[in-house]
Amino acid sequence: MSLSSIRHHSSRLSRPCVQKQFSTHVNPVFRPDNAVPTTDAKGFQKRERSEEGRYAREKEVAEIKELRDELARQKAKIEKLENSVNSKK
Repeated sequence: MSLSSIRHHSSRLSRPCVQKQFSTHVNPVFRPDNAVPTTDAKGFQKRERSEEGRYAREKEVAEIKELRDELARQKAKIEKLENSVNSKK
């Protein structure tokens, strides 16, 4: 390995360490993300969307149940008709 490649390699290794040191010295108390939480419209919108999604899902589940029940009735009807036709042969 040449000296220039070693230098380049070692500089790449030291960069994440420098970034880590910097990020650990930042005081998280003064970051605006840690401000007192406020009630914002976005929070309400997210909650409404999740409730709408839950309602839509429940509606779809109920529809699936109805369709399965209808399918079971249709299958029973088909089986009854097939038995009737086969018994007449």
